[in-house]
Amino acid sequence: FNHIGSASPQWQDVVKHGARSRYKDWFHIHSFPVKEDNYDRFAFTPDMPKLNTANPEVQRYLFEIALYWIREFDIDGWRLDVANEVDHAFWKAFRQAVTAEKPDLYILGEIWHSSEPWLRGDEFHAVMNYPFTEPMIAYFADREISASSMAYRLNAHLMNGMRQANEVMFNLLDSHDTERLLTRCGNDEKTARALLAFMFAQTGAPCIYYGTEIGLDGGRDPLCRKCMVWEKEKQNREMLSFMKRLITLRKKENALLTYGSLEWHLLDDQNDCISFSRVFNGRQLIFYF
Repeated sequence: FNHIGSASPQWQDVVKHGARSRYKDWFHIHSFPVKEDNYDRFAFTPDMPKLNTANPEVQRYLFEIALYWIREFDIDGWRLDVANEVDHAFWKAFRQAVTAEKPDLYILGEIWHSSEPWLRGDEFHAVMNYPFTEPMIAYFADREISASSMAYRLNAHLMNGMRQANEVMFNLLDSHDTERLLTRCGNDEKTARALLAFMFAQTGAPCIYYGTEIGLDGGRDPLCRKCMVWEKEKQNREMLSFMKRLITLRKKENALLTYGSLEWHLLDDQNDCISFSRVFNGRQLIFYF
C-alpha cells in the first residue's frame, strides 16, 4: 500500500489530465505536467508512484482492498510491503478496519530495522524479524562474529521489544529479497541445518521460505525467486525429513518454545561451542551447538 503501478487507471488519469485530474491528490506530485523526476516514487522507479496515504479517498480505496480479501477469501493475514515508508496514522486506521472484520487477522510488516514504534499494540502484530536473525547468519553462515557477540545481539534485540511481540515475531533465515539459506552457507548443508535448528529454538514464529525444506539454492534477486522443484527425485529428501523433525519438535514443545525463557549456559568463543536452554513451568530443553 506504499505505491501503485504506473499502468493503474488513477495514475494514467493524472498523466493525461494533470492538475485537472480528480486523482491528483492521490500522489505526491511536485509540479505539473507529470515528468519522471517531479513526483515521489518507490525505489526511484518511475513505474511505482507513491500513494498519498494521508488522503481519505486513498485510505478508503486501500481499506476496501484489504477488506475484500478477508470477506471473499477469509485470508488469515496481511504481509505489508515497505511498511516503514507509510505513515503511522494510516497503519493505525488499517488495523482498526481489518480487525473489526476479522479479530484474529495477523498483520505483518516488512521492516528491516528495529521496529518497536510499529509494535505497540495499535499497528502490527509482528514484522519480518531481520535484526534478530541476522546475528545468527553472521555467526553460523558468514563466520563474521563470535558466539558471544551473537548472543549479545540476540539478547539486545529481545530486550528492545515487548515480550508479547517477541512471541509472535516472524523469524526467517531467507526470503525473496535475500540469498537462499543454502547458498548463504556456501552450500554446506550441515551449517544450514544448524542454523535452522537454532532459529527453531528461539522465541518467535519460525518461517520457512519455499524450497528451503528441500535444499533449494539461489543467489540474490532474481535467483532467490527461482521456481519450486516439485519432482521428488530432484529434491533433497534427507533435508525434508530433517525439517519435518524440527517442525514436529516445535509443535510438541510449543508452549515451552513460545513462552519459555532463554538461558545461556556456555558461550565458548575459543572452542566455538554454544549451549542454552529454554525453560517454562519447571521444564527445560537444553541445546548444544
